Amino acid sequence: MLREAAAAERASVGDLRALPVPSGEEATVSRWLAAEGAVATDEMNVATATEAEARQTAEQDIERAAVLAHDLAVGYGFKVCGAQG
Repeated sequence: MLREAAAAERASVGDLRALPVPSGEEATVSRWLAAEGAVATDEMNVATATEAEARQTAEQDIERAAVLAHDLAVGYGFKVCGAQG
């Protein structure tokens, strides 16, 4: 189940990479997609980890990458679903 979720995340990032990027926004969008890609990679690392320590490290990596991706998205102007403002 975790592998399937990680694969879906990776595919979603691939779909986003295929979309055209607004002119002048390439660097910002590239940083955001890199962070989202890191989340997908870290999710796969959790799914495939065979040792508890490796799984814990990958989970911590996910948290860091997810916070970065969120902050970059909000800074770019994306809104969080259900958020006020």
